[in-house]
Amino acid sequence: MNQDINDPTRSKTEEKEDQAPTIRPSSLKSVEPKTEEPDCSGSKKQCSEKQKTNWPMRIEAACAVLLVFITGFYTYYARQQAGSAINAADAAKRSADALAKAQRAFVYFSTAINPTGVVPDAKTMKITNWEFSIPFGNSGETPTKHANVHCEIYTPKQALPDDFGYPDTVEVTKQLIVIGPKETTASGHLITTPDKVKAVQDGRGHLYLYGWCAYKDVFQNPGDVPHVTKFCFELDTWTGDPFFAREQLRQYGSFWVACRHHNCADDECRDEQYPSPPYHP
Repeated sequence: MNQDINDPTRSKTEEKEDQAPTIRPSSLKSVEPKTEEPDCSGSKKQCSEKQKTNWPMRIEAACAVLLVFITGFYTYYARQQAGSAINAADAAKRSADALAKAQRAFVYFSTAINPTGVVPDAKTMKITNWEFSIPFGNSGETPTKHANVHCEIYTPKQALPDDFGYPDTVEVTKQLIVIGPKETTASGHLITTPDKVKAVQDGRGHLYLYGWCAYKDVFQNPGDVPHVTKFCFELDTWTGDPFFAREQLRQYGSFWVACRHHNCADDECRDEQYPSPPYHP
């Protein structure tokens, strides 16, 4: 049974209940989770103590973040320094290689060959042999080391074939020499007879001088491959009587040309189609 709201017999409690607002579901708001804070429901002193207990954890977290930053920076700096060191080492090596190439010994052979006629009897003035000595030198700024020179003379009737092997027909004597910077010298005498020279003069034969020089430079290590220079010269023109010294010997003349092959140095020699002594790896 409902009572009238103006009923004087209603109690104050009943009136308050009737006046309480009605909570509807649409008016409810989502409650966001709050960050857990220290429980400060007690005294201020207790709250302060609880906050102090969290500082070590915060300091450790900050130190961890700082350590990650320092490690990353150091790694980047170390990589930069390592790259600079590698670049500096490469530049130093290139400079050293350039200096070695510019100043190292380099042996060459020359076609400026002066023939010498051997005249044992001054009365007859007959020439028994002709001697040829090949000039060679060092165009570098430093001396050679352990240089060994070997030369040959070859007088065939036919021109050299392309696959000629330029063999060492005589035993190679290991007679080491030193060729100083910008120094020139000459090989030992290579001997032939006047009739071989006359055959060249008449176009009935050929005369070749060939050989090699193996050596090291001052920049090389003991186990390094030696340098090598090879040469081959052909007697192209001869003036004067090859049999008799009727005129002064200095009036005799010869003109030499380089052969088609066997005029090379170092890697050029190793790349030749037909290998020839000395055989270096």
